[in-house]
Amino acid sequence: MNFSDILGIIGIVLAVISLVYAVYQTREKKKLEEYVRSQAWYIYSKANNVTGIAQAGLGAYKQAHAQNLNTQVLELMAKTDAFGQDLFRETIRQIQLAEPDFTHNQIDIWVLDGKLDKDHAALFKALCVSSSTPNSSSKRTPHGAA
Repeated sequence: MNFSDILGIIGIVLAVISLVYAVYQTREKKKLEEYVRSQAWYIYSKANNVTGIAQAGLGAYKQAHAQNLNTQVLELMAKTDAFGQDLFRETIRQIQLAEPDFTHNQIDIWVLDGKLDKDHAALFKALCVSSSTPNSSSKRTPHGAA
């Protein structure tokens, strides 16, 4: 065996190792993307809950203390609501970044599937860059769509 044969064998071994490592990294990347997407939807759900509770608390305070409203408490509760709304919108942006298909059509499908509340669809659609689904992996269409 000469030197060029040894280099050829080393090259083949390194290529096989590189291929195995590339497959491993691809799988790890896919797992990470799925985790990020799952976390984005989870945080969206929790932000939605917090926002709803803050709004309910503000309404209950106004009703219970209609005769004697404390403006400082009212202001703090209104700020809590505003920060909650901001966080809620940010979670939608995180979903936009995490989802491979973030289009009007996909959002309509999420509404039909019950994954997304119909009242929130407009907030999601406001972040759509495109209304078409050229690279969509989903073959489902909402009712009334072709």
